[in-house]
Amino acid sequence: TTKTTKTKKSQNGISKKDGVEQDGVDEHMKFVFVHCALSLLYQCTIMYNEYIGLFDLLAVAVPVLEGLSANEFYPKKTINIVKKLVSKIKDKSSSERECMQLQSHRPVPLLQLEPEFDAEYIDRRGRKDPKAKRETDKLKHLFKREKRGAIKELKKDSRFLSRVKFTEQQERDQDRFRIIKQVETLMQQGRAEEKKEKGIH
Repeated sequence: TTKTTKTKKSQNGISKKDGVEQDGVDEHMKFVFVHCALSLLYQCTIMYNEYIGLFDLLAVAVPVLEGLSANEFYPKKTINIVKKLVSKIKDKSSSERECMQLQSHRPVPLLQLEPEFDAEYIDRRGRKDPKAKRETDKLKHLFKREKRGAIKELKKDSRFLSRVKFTEQQERDQDRFRIIKQVETLMQQGRAEEKKEKGIH
């Protein structure tokens, strides 16, 4: 059931009806939400007034807005915003459009300028060098690069040779230690046998 007891004015101008409830939901909050949504939509139409495509999208909502304006249950302030929206959408969506057309004149081609090459070369530092000196500098640069590469390869080879020598030295040391161990074992066995013979006699 719906009961109406007293009417108050809220901050946004919408009348609040105390005690108006339906299915446990405050009807006043519904009015406030609808009013806020319509106000924001109206502000958007003002901000994007130059974009005709916006009003083509909003034309679908015109029947819904007209149904709201015909409903006397909504406050007058809300109905006024709805009427402004409907009129603005209809005016903008029915305005004439200019069709897209190709340009009437042919496009102006870009000038094709041929580069000019001087006999003298100017490097990044602003120096002018003749062709012979440029060739010499180029050969020096190539020589330095090849020299650096050769030094790197020599270092790699020396490291490899050092590893091989170290491995061979370890193998020789292991063989020598094994022979020494065998000699020490034979000597100990000989001493043990000598002691046994002395003990018998």
